[in-house]
Parts: sequence; structure tokens; C-alpha cells
Amino acid sequence: MNRKGFTLIEMMVAVMILGIVMAAVVTVFIQSDKSKRQTEQLAEAQNHARAAMSIVERELKSAGYGIPMNHGQPVIAFAVPFECVFNANIVPFPSDTPPHGQPRAYDPSAAPACPNYNPGTYFNTGVETYRYFISRTDSLALRTRNPDDAVLIRQVYGRMNDGSNQANPALNQHIAIVRPPADTTDVTIVPMFQYWYRQTPTDTVLRLWGDADNDRVLTGNERRFGNPPASVRNAIEEVTLTITAETRNPYKNRYQQVSIATRMNLFNVPMAAVKYFINGRYIIDGTSTGIQDGEVTLSTGAIQNTMTDGSYQFSVDPGSYVVRPQKLIEGASDYHLLLNPQDTLVTVVNADINNLDFRYRQIGSGDMGQIIGTVYNDSNMNMANDPGERGISGVTVVVNGRSIYSDTTYITMETKTDINGGYSFTLPAGIYNVSETDSFGYFSSTPNTVADTLATGASDTVNFGDYKGAAGFIKVKVWHDADKDSSESPGELGLSNVLCVVTKGGANDIEVAKGRTNSLGEILFCVPADTTYSVYEVDPDSMTSTCALRLGYRNDPADSMASPFVNRVENVIVPKDSTYRVKYGDAVGFITIALGQTERVLSLATPNLREYRNPPGDKDNPTSTYNEPDIVLGTVKASTSNLLVWYNLYLDPTTAFGSLFTSNPHFSYDLGFDIPALASANFDIGAASPSVTDDIVAGLKANSSGANIVVGLTHNGGGSGVNKDKDKGLVQMLAAAPTTQRYSTITPATNTDVYSLAAAILTPSNQFDFAVGTKTAENEGHVEVWRNNGTGSLFTRDTVLTSAGGVQIGEVRSLYAADVVDSLGLSGQDGLMDLIVGTKTNNYPNYRGQLIIFRRAGRLKRFAHHATISYNDGYVNAIKAYDSGLPRGTILDDIAVGLRVPGTSENDFQGRVDLWHNNNNGNFGIGGMPNDQVEPGGEVMSLAAGLLNIDNYNDLVVGVKYAEKSGGTLMYYTSPPGYLPSYGSDPSGGHQHGEVVVAHTVVFRPSPGRTDVIVAVRELNASNQSIGKLVIYFNKF
Repeated sequence: MNRKGFTLIEMMVAVMILGIVMAAVVTVFIQSDKSKRQTEQLAEAQNHARAAMSIVERELKSAGYGIPMNHGQPVIAFAVPFECVFNANIVPFPSDTPPHGQPRAYDPSAAPACPNYNPGTYFNTGVETYRYFISRTDSLALRTRNPDDAVLIRQVYGRMNDGSNQANPALNQHIAIVRPPADTTDVTIVPMFQYWYRQTPTDTVLRLWGDADNDRVLTGNERRFGNPPASVRNAIEEVTLTITAETRNPYKNRYQQVSIATRMNLFNVPMAAVKYFINGRYIIDGTSTGIQDGEVTLSTGAIQNTMTDGSYQFSVDPGSYVVRPQKLIEGASDYHLLLNPQDTLVTVVNADINNLDFRYRQIGSGDMGQIIGTVYNDSNMNMANDPGERGISGVTVVVNGRSIYSDTTYITMETKTDINGGYSFTLPAGIYNVSETDSFGYFSSTPNTVADTLATGASDTVNFGDYKGAAGFIKVKVWHDADKDSSESPGELGLSNVLCVVTKGGANDIEVAKGRTNSLGEILFCVPADTTYSVYEVDPDSMTSTCALRLGYRNDPADSMASPFVNRVENVIVPKDSTYRVKYGDAVGFITIALGQTERVLSLATPNLREYRNPPGDKDNPTSTYNEPDIVLGTVKASTSNLLVWYNLYLDPTTAFGSLFTSNPHFSYDLGFDIPALASANFDIGAASPSVTDDIVAGLKANSSGANIVVGLTHNGGGSGVNKDKDKGLVQMLAAAPTTQRYSTITPATNTDVYSLAAAILTPSNQFDFAVGTKTAENEGHVEVWRNNGTGSLFTRDTVLTSAGGVQIGEVRSLYAADVVDSLGLSGQDGLMDLIVGTKTNNYPNYRGQLIIFRRAGRLKRFAHHATISYNDGYVNAIKAYDSGLPRGTILDDIAVGLRVPGTSENDFQGRVDLWHNNNNGNFGIGGMPNDQVEPGGEVMSLAAGLLNIDNYNDLVVGVKYAEKSGGTLMYYTSPPGYLPSYGSDPSGGHQHGEVVVAHTVVFRPSPGRTDVIVAVRELNASNQSIGKLVIYFNKF
């Protein structure tokens, strides 16, 4: 048998080949591992550099924060390539209100001393000193393998309460391992700090310190620049920050190097070539004595503290700024309360703003009051701080309100409770709200906001009880009740993203929890157990509620009970560990129809013109039921006519929504000037041939025609045969007298704008008169009542109201006629129309206004001033008097007020709705305050009210402006009766975005008689042009 195998030579060849292959593989693995470790080390070095960059950049950008501009304390105190010393009030952050908290400014006479910085004086501010430098001898640097490593160190110096300069040790830190120059001759490393400055105020290009050849790059010996003189340090506007680091281990006997660089602006140093100053003083009222250490804030975030003479100064670029004075200043032995002016808008163009002074009332420490209290763990939930119930530390407590010494100054202060749960505020006498925010895991056993009237020298105690307690659950379901049968039928799906809110406190609606439904239309709330709640939903946009059902603790529809309020369930009690179920049905509530484009809208009226031919003027036009409201729109005067009329084309209940009005108006008239106001009534009802048609009165902008009021009497019909009544309902605004009559206010029409109108029986004529509200000068105006004479020159001026309680009336932006008080001012109604006036009396940022009620003093008498509510935080744009549904045994009109309030700038449009209940005794509201307030997120331009859903309570329509030509319509469905929910619904479903100038509620269809909403809108078209249009929300229920 032959046995064959490998020869020795073959084996040796095979082993040699295998060895060669294995060597190659091992070499590849070794190189791969080296490359990996090199990459990891480079990444590590880069991360170190980035970390250092983020810390240094953040703090260096803040250099100068809080330093008074004319104080002498430098922004940059020492500036060399690898060391920078600067001053900034970073700790405590964001504000350090005098008396300054530690650390305060660096004290050169105290220890430890800051190297390379000796200001020679103690500046007595809250601005501490920061020093960034590199140390090769630090123990951390000596422990690394790389001999070139150094440590970037941050040191903070500032006067502490113990008299030392030792700031919080936690602020003195090793920042990162970095690579500095090897020695003083090494110029291979880019300087960590490079400084850009403006040599003269008129220079348009920044210069780089040390750049001898002006090539804007530091090379060679340029990188060894010395500390610049003070004139250059004070002119530094930008810094280039470069962090260089090396790997921990060498690669091929060489440490790998990475560099990260950024160029930054110093936020608190103006960047313009030409700088301007805003300056002024804090002064004790009635004297020239300045107030030291008051805080002044600029809208940019810059903060200054006043000098010993009360002066302050900001260096700024051209632009607009709001200067915000400190409202309450604590001194060594007294306090100073701001009187005037308040936050002030200034525009810097090409000159300084000088002498912007703020005046303060001096109040002795003994005349100040205190609000003190404890936030305690109310373990037995009895709303009392019993022995053994410990305080809760770290709870935020806020106080805000106004003092008796200055109703224009709104004071807000915030603190956190100490280790024992205690807090305190020192305040002048006044009316304040004190609020606490529950700590996580705690529920409130007491109200989170308490009103307190603080007397002079008094000490009031306001405690808050919180507890950790048992919880229960409330589960809410919202579905699309398409068939409106108040039952969740098969195929009716849940509605997602619906806002639901849980409150307690009944009408006061203290919000406990809120959230939005999920994709199934459901949301689960966790709330403190064994408490009574109300649960409401905010109707989804374009929808309204059909029902609110309580299912209780079982999920059985057979057990459901309907709530009397279609979007609210009250008296929900949730036992421990139980789940209470609530359901809401919603259906499409409004159909949106937008009419044709117009000029910018100013005013709107919805008269019943009672046309016989629809539209009037042609015998061949179809006949009308002539009992439906029509539309009259007033716009700015441009190239087209600016009084537009649409006739309602309703025929019967089958008339489609889209067929009620044409896209474009039927008639238009050119009144020659802007039309800010419109009203309608049957003015010639007392004529020889009694009328049944509504007539029109228009208020015009100031003009040179000699008239700023135009009355047009609508055609009353007549004739015979086929032409009988063919012109009935035709608006006659341009015809000759007597059908068109022109009037002028008592002040010249050349400088008087008629901003508002109201038509009602206002004089002993017992016919429809009208009242006009005017603007005669900035923030000034008056009211005129025009009497209806019945024939001839139809109207004569009857009453002029220029003041209210001896105070000048502001420009009248809203005027409303309603019966809200009797002739003696003792009860809520007497059948006579009163006048409610809303005004503007001051400009931004100190918006102010008035809500004035003039009562009709008797059937044969004129108007007497009844009451003025002064608004010191806004002005009045809109008024609506309506029955809000408040249970009180008699029907009375309450007053809703739409306001504009100051925002962060003049272009920040903010607003509020106040609801004042009629107390049936001549008074409104509670304790001088409205009964309810809501903030719709923008300026409130218009208000309307009506029955918008099926619960038989009037709801409120709010027209809002969010920005120029941007806004929306919000519907606030009364919940509970007499009160408004916190949130409104958009009937357009988010499709209409213009600012809503005017809003009306009106029944356009006699059958079924539902309340519709019409709004006049200003917006931008696709070409970015300002236009106007009408939007009607037809009530589909």
C-alpha cells in the first residue's frame, strides 16, 4: 500500500506563507488600533477644548453686565494673550437688586488680591471680577504625561459678607487642560484671547490689538502683545477666543494638537461706530436729591445702578429702547417708590437722550408694611398651620399690586421660602396679590392666590398650606356628535387635541389641571382625592358643544346624566383611587363665509333696511321678506367708494349660507373721508310719513369739508303699481337734504375724529338719537349727544360731555348705550339708556384709559356722571353690555371691557377682557376690581355677545390683534353663568388670520333664528398689501 503525505520542504513552505499572512494581518490590526486610539485621543482633546470654549465664551460675553456706564469700573481690566480679567454681575443671576448680594465688587484693600488688577477704589456695586489664566505649575498640570500641558483656571473675586474677596469657592475652578506657549519666546500657539477695539468713535472698522502690520491676523511676535492702555481696553467690542489642546499620549513621539476658535461680541458693549447715551437721574419727588443704588434696566437686558447723585447712563447704538426704572428701592433707612414716569420708550437716532429722569416718593422704613407668612405642610388638610406641621422650603412666592401712594406703579417681587418655609416682603401700604406655586408632589389646601390690603406700618400674615395626599382620577372623553343627539353613536369618533380643564372653587375657577385629548379623544387627570371639582372643555375650533355628560364612577352610558351646561360639569367629587368619567359631545357649529376684498376696514353696522325689492332700485328684482339684517361697511378713503352696502338675500329656511350675501357689495358710496364709526336706527320714525327702515349715521376722520358726521335716511318706499316700494331700503348717503344731512362736532371738524357712535333714545325726544365719541387731540376727546327733532333739520346738538368727575375725558375709542343703572344711581336699571364710554389717556409704555358711565338722570333730564373706573395698565378699545347669565333674580346688563395693555415693546400687542358684574346698586365689580378677567393673547379690538350655543346663556365674541394685520376671532362660551372660561375657540378653524376691527352678533336668518357672528377684518393679501374683508360665521345649529 502506498502512503503519501507532505514532505518536510512542503511543510516549511506552508508555514512560511502562513507566517507572512499572519504578520500582514497583525500589522493591519496594530495600525488600525493605533489609528483608532489616535482618533479617540484627538476627539477627547477636541471635547476638552469645546467644554472650555463654552464656559469661557458664555461668561466673557457677559462682560460689563450690571456696570454703571459712568461709574469707572472697567469692563475689561487686563487683556493679554493668555489671561483676561473682566467685571460682570453674573452671580447672583439674573439680577442683583440693591442692597447687593454677595459677591459684590472686588475690594482692592481686602484679601485675597486679584493679580494684574488694582482699581485703586472699591466700586460698591454687585459686579464681581473674573480672571481666566493659564498655570503650568498647578498640580493638575504636573500630573499629566505631556510636559507642555497647562491648566486653564477661572478665579472669581468679590467682596463677601465676611469682608474678604473670596467668592464662592465653587466658582474657582479648573476649566480644562490646554496647550500654552512653551515659553515666553514661543509664538507658534495662537493667543487664547485676541481683542478687537474701535480706535475712535467714528471708526467703521474694528482694529486688532497687537496687529502691527494691520493685516487683521496676529503672527510671529505680534502674538506676544502686552496689556493695552485703559483707552483701548475701554474700547474693546469683540474678542476672538481660541482654545488649543493636545492629546494625552504622543503619536510617533509627537502630541497631536487641536484648536477651536470663535469671535464674539461683548453683549454689553455697543457695536455701532457712533455711540449715543441714554442718561438721567433717580430723584426724590419735589427735590433735586438723587437716589443711589437704584436699578435701571434697558430692554436689551443691560442693567445699571445709579450713582451717588442718582445718575445713570447707558451707551447704545441707534435704535428704540425701553428704559425700565426700578419700582421700589430699598435704602439704608428708607424706601423710594416710583411715581413717574413708568417704563419709557425712547428712540435714539442721531443724538443722545438726556435728562430722562424718574421721580420717587420717599417713604420712611417705619411707614412700610410687611407681608410675611409660611408655606407649611398641611398634613391634616384643615387649612391651618397646626403645631408640628413643618414648613416647606424652596417654594416660590410672588407678590404684585399697587400702593396707595402711586396707582400707576405696579410692584412685583418674588422670593423663595427659607429652610423653615418662611418668606417676607417689605412693601408700602396698598392692595396686593400674594401667590405661591406648589412644589412638585404637593397639592394646595388653601388658595394659591390671596388678596391683601396692607396698611401703613402693618404686618400682615398670609400662609399657604400644601399637602401630600391621596389622589384620584378624572377621565374625560370628547367625541364628534355628528348627529347632535347627545349620544355617542357608532361611527362617531373621538376628537383629539381638545383642551380640557379641571378647576375648583366654583365661579372663581381656580385651575387645578389642564391638558389636551389624545388621538382617541381621551385624557386622564390625576387630582387630589375627596375634593369637589368642575371640569370643562374648550370647544374645538369651528365647533360647539352639544352636551356635557357625567358618567360617574362606572363607564356605563346608561348611567350618564346631562349637565345643564353644555361644556361644563360641576360638583365632581373624586374619592381616593377612583376614576370619575366625563364626556363631551361637539358638532360643527359655524360655517365660515368670507365676502369680497375691500379697502382697509374701519367700521361696521348691521341695520335692517327692510328692502322690498332685493336689492332695491329695480322693479324686476325679487321681493324680500324685508325683515332680515343687512350689512353696511365703512373703510378708509382710497381710490374707491368707502361706504359699502350688502343686502340680505334670505328667502326662506332653505336659503343656503353662501347665498345670503353676494361676494361684492350691491351699492357703494364715496363719503370722501375715512369712516371710523357707523351706527344705525330708525331716525325718521316720527316723521309725517312714519318710517320702518333703519337709517345710517357715519362718523368721519377730521377733514376740511366742515362736517365729520353724516346722517343718511334710508328710502321708505312708496309709489304704486309695479314700482311700489321698489326703492324701499335704499341707503341715501349722498342725496341732497333732507335725506342726507351733515353736521360738525362742537370742536372743529378739521381736527376732530369721530371714533365711535351709539344710537338709542338718549333725550326727552323719545325718538332715536345718537351720541358721538371723539378724538380732539392726542389722548383727549369728548362725547356729544345729538337730539332727534323728528322733522326738518333732523338733529341738533343736545349735550356735550368733556369731563367726568372733573377729569378730562380721553380720546373716546368706544361708546355704548345700555340701561345699566337707574336715574338716581341706586339700582341696576330703570328703562332709560345710559352711556358707557371707553377711552385712551396715555401712550406706550404707560397705557392708561377710562371706563366712564354717564347715567340718564331722568326721563326729562340729560346725563349725569355716575362713575369712572381708571385703568392704569391699559386703555379701552371695546365695550359690550350684556346679561352674562349671573344668577341674581333679575336680568341685568353686566359690562365687558376690551383692553390693550403694554407688552414688551410698542409692537407687542397684548390685551385683556374685564367683566364687571352689575351689583344692582349702582356699583360694578368687587372691591373696585372686575369679577373676571381673561387674556386672549393679543390686543382686544372688539367685543360682541349673543347666544352662540344651546345652553341659553349669552357668550362673548372677542376680536383680537396679534400683530399688524394679524389676529383672529375667539368665542368664549359662558362657563359657569356670569363668568368666562380662560380659553376661547376660533370659529374659523384656524383659517382666518386678520386683525378683527369690529365684531357683531346678529340673526341673519329669521328661521331658524340662530345667532350668527360677523367680523370686519384687516389683513395682508398674497402681495403683502393691506386689505379689508368681511367674514361671517353662520351658526349651523
